[in-house]
Amino acid sequence: DHCKRCVPFLDFAKSLLATLISVAESGFGSGVLAHCLLTCERKAQQHCCLTIPYIVRNKLILRQLLLECTGLELLLDMLEGNKDCRALFSDAAASLQALCTSIAAPKAKRNTEASEKPDLLNTSSCFLGKFTTDVQFRMEDGSVVEGNRDQLSETNDYFRRMLSGHFQESNQSIVAFHCTRKTPLSVVVHFLHGCSFGSCPFLKAETTVKVDLDVLGLCDLLLLPELQKMTEARVKQCVKLEHVCDAYTKALELGMEDLRMAVLWYALTEKCDEERWNRCLHDLVFGPHGGQVLDDVASLVRRNSYSCVVADSAVEPCL
Repeated sequence: DHCKRCVPFLDFAKSLLATLISVAESGFGSGVLAHCLLTCERKAQQHCCLTIPYIVRNKLILRQLLLECTGLELLLDMLEGNKDCRALFSDAAASLQALCTSIAAPKAKRNTEASEKPDLLNTSSCFLGKFTTDVQFRMEDGSVVEGNRDQLSETNDYFRRMLSGHFQESNQSIVAFHCTRKTPLSVVVHFLHGCSFGSCPFLKAETTVKVDLDVLGLCDLLLLPELQKMTEARVKQCVKLEHVCDAYTKALELGMEDLRMAVLWYALTEKCDEERWNRCLHDLVFGPHGGQVLDDVASLVRRNSYSCVVADSAVEPCL
C-alpha cells in the first residue's frame, strides 16, 4: 500500500529528471552551465559541478563541461578541501561516483576460469614436494621456508648469486631472509619449483590479495617478471574495496602504473554501500599519496570520457 502511494511521486521525479536532462543538454542549457562554471561565485560553481554528472548524459557535452569549463577541477577541489566536513565530502564523492560510472565501460564478469583450466588437465600436485629440500630461509619472526638449492639457483639469478656465488649464504643451510613474510616467499619458492596456481594445493589455498601484494614486491626484488605479471592479473581480478588503499600504494611503490590505475578505477566505479565507499575514497584522498590519487582520478576521467565520446561517434548512423 505504501509503495502504491509512492508511485506517483516516483513517476513525477523521473519526469522531472528527464526534463532537466533535456534542458541541460540543449544549446541554451549547456551554455548556462558553462557560464556558471566559468564566471559565477564559488558556491554556485560548486552546486553546478555537483549536479552536472546527474543531468548531463551526452558524453561530448559532459566532457566539455568537465574539462574545458573546469567542472572536474572544481569537483576534485571539493573532495580535497572538505576533509572534516562529512556532508560536503559525501556530496562530492557521490557526484564523482555518478560521473565515473556514467563513463565507464561495462564491467566484465569476474571469474576464475583462467586459473581453473589447469585442473582440467592435471590432478592436484605440488612439485616442491618432489624435490629434496636442502636450504632453509628464516624469516624475521622465526618461521622457515624450505627449498632445493640447485633448483632455486637454476631458475632465478638472485638465488643463484646468493646460494651458488661468493656470498656467505652459499655455505649456509639456514639463510636469513628478513625482507618479507613466510607465505609470500613460499609462493615464490613453489613457483620456482614448477608449481602452478591451478594445480598446486598450497598456491590455491594460500594466495589472497594481501599475499599477492607482498609477492609483487618480491617479484620486483628477485626479478621475476612472469610471476609478477600473473600476480598482477590476480590482484586486478580479485581486488575488493578493502584492498584498494594497500593495492594502490604497492603499485605506486613498484612503479606499476597499469595496476595503480586499474585498482583506482575499480574503486571509483564499484557499487556498494555509501559509507564503505566514502571511507575508501576518504582514505585515498587524505592518505600519504592524496595528491597523486587526485591526479590519477583526473587522468582516468579524461581518458574514459574521451573513450565514450569516440565510441558514441562511432555508432552514430550515417545519414
